[in-house]
Amino acid sequence: MRRCADDTASCRPWRALWLSKGYIDQLALDSGHLATEYATWKIDAATAQRNQWAQVQARAWDAYAQIAAEDASFAAAGSSALTEEQVTKAIAERIAAPLRQDAAETVTLWTRWQNDQGQVSRVYGEKWAANTTWEQLKKLGTIKPRLATVYDPAHPEVDLATDLKNLSEVFGQVYLHTS
Repeated sequence: MRRCADDTASCRPWRALWLSKGYIDQLALDSGHLATEYATWKIDAATAQRNQWAQVQARAWDAYAQIAAEDASFAAAGSSALTEEQVTKAIAERIAAPLRQDAAETVTLWTRWQNDQGQVSRVYGEKWAANTTWEQLKKLGTIKPRLATVYDPAHPEVDLATDLKNLSEVFGQVYLHTS
């Protein structure tokens, strides 16, 4: 079976085929390249994302599998440095919009990862220090069951119990990453 790890045009037809044949039971669509991939046609990231979710609905992909939005843009090296205004806009565009349009059942936010040089990117502050982004995400209680994140217990921020306690303040679902 062919594997597509990106959103290139050659991969798009395979997604629909795999969904309709029942080969996939969950599909996460990452919005990371929307700002760059559609610039050639003068389509901004917000419009590209709106079009993406309209196509998901039009093709009824949710009838075949659980559809999730996936986003890593809230995190930054060290800690998220988004202002309150930027966080509010990002929540509206990257979390609320896919859910409100009934296109995605869940939104998975990457809250912490480490690159191959050892640099840690996170949404929250180091050792769970408060920051604007994390405080704003904690206010999304009404959609908490539809928010998910990925956690790697082999690389904790503090320790397993502390990390899961803090993650559970925002996320209704925590996927464990194992190496």
